[in-house]
Amino acid sequence: MATFTERAVDAVYAYITDDATGLNAETLPALRTALGIDSSILPDVATVEKWYHRAAQANAFPYLSITVDSTSGEVEANSRFYDVRIQLGLVVLDANIDGNEVDVVTAMWRYGAALNTIMQRRTGAGSQGWTLGQASGIIRATITAETPGADPGLAVPNVALLIDLLVRTSEAY
Repeated sequence: MATFTERAVDAVYAYITDDATGLNAETLPALRTALGIDSSILPDVATVEKWYHRAAQANAFPYLSITVDSTSGEVEANSRFYDVRIQLGLVVLDANIDGNEVDVVTAMWRYGAALNTIMQRRTGAGSQGWTLGQASGIIRATITAETPGADPGLAVPNVALLIDLLVRTSEAY
């Protein structure tokens, strides 16, 4: 049986990488179409990893890590709900994006918008993105902050976006 923390991380990973409705499968292509751009301006995320941020060791970019920032005890007495604070770490290399530095930063914010979209959109009859596609034991997932910067572990020009995600889970019965 997985812990509430493992269930949260696994649900986020499965939702983002889903072959039918995930980030690369549906959200980024739809955003490119809406903006009239192609994958040279906003490429698919090449690597998605969970538990540890290893951009400095990655071979393919854009890179996205799913790491646990913290967990809570029971949110309210007898609620059987627990919060898992997850950080999504997106790293885009200057070399990934056609254009200049402004285009790279613009791409970073577009990835942020795509991740916001995937957490908010309807994914099918009765499903809401914010529940991570009705994953077992997930009550809701909410992006609470996005912070731009760069990954200091890389020796090449890059931009990074740290996305704080709060996942509320329920006790496994």
